Amino acid sequence: MTTDEYVNPETLSDILTFEEVAKILRVSVNTVRRLTKQSTNPLIAINLSFTKKPMPRVRKEDLRIWLDTRPNRITNETSK
Repeated sequence: MTTDEYVNPETLSDILTFEEVAKILRVSVNTVRRLTKQSTNPLIAINLSFTKKPMPRVRKEDLRIWLDTRPNRITNETSK
């Protein structure tokens, strides 16, 4: 799958990997990491630790809320 392909978040599980978030936002995984560390309005990430290495994930609902609070969000409204 290329980054240009649209990924419907409704078809994904409730907990997303950074790779899945990157595909939805059409950005790189490094950008997703940076968004979780920004000081204003960070994207909320959780760490699942089933092994010694933490696995960062984003809840789908947290991603929706974060997108809704973005000042420059893209809407599906068409201009009249």
